[in-house]
Amino acid sequence: MYFKKFIIPAVTLFLSISIAQDNPTTKSSDLKRTLITPILEKEIKPDQNLIYCATFQLAWNELRDSFPRHLPEDPEIIRQLDRKMFIKNYLPEDCYVAMSGKWKHIAEKISRILTEKFGDEAWPLDSTSVLEKSRPGNELVAYAFMFKNLVFEAMFESIDEPILFESQGKNVEVEGFGVKEFKPDEEKHKNLAEQISIYSYNIDYTKRYSPEFVIGLTSKSSNEEIIIAQISPEKTLLGTIKNAQEIIGSNKSDSLREGETIQIPKFDFDIEHNFTEIVKYLRAFVVGGAKAYQRIRFKLDEKGAVLKSEAIIIFLEELVMAPRRFIVSKPFLIYLKQKNSPYPYFAMWMENEEILRKYN
Repeated sequence: MYFKKFIIPAVTLFLSISIAQDNPTTKSSDLKRTLITPILEKEIKPDQNLIYCATFQLAWNELRDSFPRHLPEDPEIIRQLDRKMFIKNYLPEDCYVAMSGKWKHIAEKISRILTEKFGDEAWPLDSTSVLEKSRPGNELVAYAFMFKNLVFEAMFESIDEPILFESQGKNVEVEGFGVKEFKPDEEKHKNLAEQISIYSYNIDYTKRYSPEFVIGLTSKSSNEEIIIAQISPEKTLLGTIKNAQEIIGSNKSDSLREGETIQIPKFDFDIEHNFTEIVKYLRAFVVGGAKAYQRIRFKLDEKGAVLKSEAIIIFLEELVMAPRRFIVSKPFLIYLKQKNSPYPYFAMWMENEEILRKYN
């Protein structure tokens, strides 16, 4: 059976301090060792970065409310999305806009609310860029936008020397931030220490020098968590997140001690991705093409974290993560979540240096 004049949801997620707009957008197809995943239960493979952002899941949730159609045997990725692991209730209402309806009826309203609520922080709602050559009108659209601002109360130190990040048996120089050498008598370091929670630190001197550890960074937003976990990965991204959560839940947080250092790689990327497997699934219900797109803009440095992501799933109109050393120098997990949410709205397993900011 074929279905006409149907657009599947568009969703946008944004977290920001301030972010330069001239950073070039990278197509995921140009990245050889980085994969964008719409689900947390994605297998972690050797030398492959995984990036997850909840925008696509939110878009899919909106889709299923209006389009509950299935194939006799849905692919595994569709079954995972249909579990609706991340929902809007995991986000505070004041940080997003979400609505659905026919494009011609809601596009202007969405644009107005975005401007009133988020000002210039929101990406413009541009039907030409969203729908490419199509001209939307009667299509059903579901749309959401979220804005967050995770700014550190005290700005961390930019690390002068490069972090040597291990990748494929080599040390790659990348930029970093954190605390160079903790001095408890310095007022600045006292303020920085208040933003750091140390949940674990383990090192086996008989096998390796680089430790495994889990630390948390807090921003001005008291209900937000930035977790950095240099731990051995589980089979999936979700399993690795759960392991980090269990470590956090079973340990009292510790503080930095005199002479210790924290060094975290910086990020600054803007990636576009098309989910071809999901497009293939959607085409089973239409005559022609479909769209399953996500864009993720992420920045992490001494000032704070910036996340901006847009996800669009669409049927076109005519288609139916001695002194201890907390140096993040090996594969690690990073995720951002609301404290009262069981799952993060952004997560990455960083296996290689491909999208880290290189040290000049």
